[in-house]
Amino acid sequence: MTGIPLTKGLEIRQFHVREAYWDTHGSILGQLRQQVFVLEQNVPPGEEQDGLDETSWHWLATDASDNPIGTARLLHTGQIGRMAVLSNHRGNHVGLTLLEQAVEKARYLGFRSVFLHAQSYAVEFYIKAGFSLDGEEFLEAGIQHIQMRQDLKPTYINSPPLQKAKQNNEQAVLISTTQTMAQSSTKVDLILLRKEEEFHKALIALCQHAQRKIRIFSTVLDHKIFDSETLRDIFSNLARRNRYTFIEILLKDSHRIVKNGHILLELSKKLPSSIRFKTVDPELNNTLNEYILIDHTGVIFRQDSNIYSGYARSNDKTSNNRLDREFCRAWANGFDDPNLRQLKI
Repeated sequence: MTGIPLTKGLEIRQFHVREAYWDTHGSILGQLRQQVFVLEQNVPPGEEQDGLDETSWHWLATDASDNPIGTARLLHTGQIGRMAVLSNHRGNHVGLTLLEQAVEKARYLGFRSVFLHAQSYAVEFYIKAGFSLDGEEFLEAGIQHIQMRQDLKPTYINSPPLQKAKQNNEQAVLISTTQTMAQSSTKVDLILLRKEEEFHKALIALCQHAQRKIRIFSTVLDHKIFDSETLRDIFSNLARRNRYTFIEILLKDSHRIVKNGHILLELSKKLPSSIRFKTVDPELNNTLNEYILIDHTGVIFRQDSNIYSGYARSNDKTSNNRLDREFCRAWANGFDDPNLRQLKI
C-alpha cells in the first residue's frame, strides 16, 4: 500500500499497484481504459483495442477500498502504454507508480530500453520520470504525441531471466542461442526476437526438448525459419519416439511449400500418422499471428508473420494454454489439403 501525503488538513490518499493478467483482469483493465481513452479523450474503440493485450504485461492500481483506479501495460517491443488513471485520482502519483512498475519489470527482464508515445501535454511528467525525447510530434488517435525513450541497465535479483545480447544496435534487445536455451537446468522466461535467424535458433532450442507434441500455426511455414535439416531431425526423432508423440502444422497458405518444396512437408509424407498438415478454414483466416507451441509450456510468437519481431518463452503455461485452445479450434475446422499429400515424382 502506498500512502501519498497531500496538503495539510486533507485526507491522505492511499493506493496499491500490482501486476495484473489479462486472462483474469482484462474486463477491469478494459473498463478503466474505456473510461479514460474512449469516453474522456474520444479515442475510437477500434484504436484502443489493438489485439496486443493477451501477450503483454499489465498493472492495476486500486484505492484503499480496492476499487480499480488505474492501469498500464508493457509490450514485448519495450513500449509502455495504455497508461490510464481515473480523473479523480490524478495528481496523487498513481500514474508515476504505474510507470515505475513497468520500467522495473522491463529492467528485470533485461530490456536495453523502453519507449512510449507521450501525449504532448505530459512530456514534462515523463522527463521527470527519466525519459528523453526521441523524435518529432505526430498524431495518434487524433491526439498529439511524441515518442520518448529511457535506456535501462538490467539488474537481476537472482539469476537473469534473459541472456545479454551482443553489443550491436541492429541486434535484438536480447538474443537466444541454442546453447543458452538448451540448458535444461535454466528456465528462460523471455527471449526477444528480431531476425529470422533468431527465430530459427529459438525454434531449434525449444523443439529439441519437446517430450510429446509440437503445434505450429503459420502463414506459409517460412523457409528461413523452418526449412532445415536440424529441425527435420528433431521432428523425426519426436515423431518416432512413441505412438503418443505428434507434430501438427496448420497453414494459412500451402501454395508456397507445395510449389517450392519443404523439408518438413517431405518428412510428413514419410511419417503421416505422426506429422500432419492442415490448412486454415478461409473464414477463420483473419489473423497475422504465427506461433509454435512446445508441449504445455513453450511458446514462440510473433504478432505479424510478415515482420520478424516476436518472442520465445520456455515456461509460459498461460499463453501456451490459451494459444493451444485457439489452435485446436482452428485445427478442428481446418482442411486436409490434397496438394500437401502429393508425393514428388
